[in-house]
Amino acid sequence: MSGTQEYVVLRWHQRPTITAQGPLAETRSARVERLDIAVADLSEREATRLRKDPQYTAAPAMPLELIEPVRITKSGGAGDSTPRNAWGLDAVGATSSHWNGSGIVVAVLDTGIDRYHKAFSHMRPENIEERDFTGEGDGATHGHGTHCAGTIFGSTVDGVRIGVASGIKRALVAKVISRHGASTPSLVSAIQWALDGGANVVSMSLGMDFPGYTESLIEKGFPADLASSKALEGYRDNIRLFGSLSDFIRHRSSAYQTAIIVAAAGNESRRDISVDHTITVAPPAAADGIISVGAVARDGDTFSVAPFSNVGPTLCAPGVDVLSAHTGGGTSLMSGTSMAAPHVAGVAALWAEWLMIKMRRISADALIQKLSGTALAIADADFSDVGIGLVHVPPE
Repeated sequence: MSGTQEYVVLRWHQRPTITAQGPLAETRSARVERLDIAVADLSEREATRLRKDPQYTAAPAMPLELIEPVRITKSGGAGDSTPRNAWGLDAVGATSSHWNGSGIVVAVLDTGIDRYHKAFSHMRPENIEERDFTGEGDGATHGHGTHCAGTIFGSTVDGVRIGVASGIKRALVAKVISRHGASTPSLVSAIQWALDGGANVVSMSLGMDFPGYTESLIEKGFPADLASSKALEGYRDNIRLFGSLSDFIRHRSSAYQTAIIVAAAGNESRRDISVDHTITVAPPAAADGIISVGAVARDGDTFSVAPFSNVGPTLCAPGVDVLSAHTGGGTSLMSGTSMAAPHVAGVAALWAEWLMIKMRRISADALIQKLSGTALAIADADFSDVGIGLVHVPPE
């Protein structure tokens, strides 16, 4: 349609009153509301009208991109002398914990999964439920999703345990990024699918392609300065949209299953060039209510901020030389906040199990408070770089 653009529209029924902002926000309303999600072609006037209506949240469809690992090394590859161990599991306490995520459902929204990889042999293949939102088909066309899933719920590969929550028996894996990219409508639909499927923890290691969106507007005939301005407006609208979606997820957990969203902070910073070359957390991780994750490296017995990790995360986790499943078999080392986010998702699954056993119920607020309240301080690291600290597993 001429003069229209594709938008993602959320429509609230009995929208909650927000009493606080940020990951620890609480919401209140008379009953659990419903949220309708739709994709529609809207004119600028129609979009402006919806923005002014508190019952709606609307944002233009924006392209998504993988938060590409900074470095990938196939296990046993030429010149690879890195020790074969999943050091991140030790760092968050998973290897010495008896909690394993049993009874918890996780969702991985990424590039698909090699469900027949040895790392997932402890699960029945039918218990890894796949859904393609790209039109490319199920399965892994890129190793990123398999690697992330391995860190969350993988078992043992070549004698090395790679998964934080290896007792998980059911997982939902949505392919939202294909060889040809993706867009926000696919991601919102995948989140809805994961919630409907009973996910307690949703892990995302992807971001919005602001330059790509700007370029698409220029190709449509917008002057460069106007295209940049409209792209920034769409960027802000999408942050609000994902914050609104997160509010709904947290609120509905009072009556339905608890779910939280964990997302990678992004790899755009360049601290190795200059301490001033940093970028803030990228959407969707930047939205209120989403747990954004920065990356740390191991320096002997201490930890340091990964040079690429974006500023302003909620928490941090191991994200340099992370050993996990490689699509097609074996393992590989990857570095990035994409690798850190699955550590947090795995630890969240352990805390969800702990709450289920100890408290007989799981709530989103309690789960986030446990993740935040037990995080370990990183010596000599600034709060803006590592957030509350390094996530840690529940006590025995």
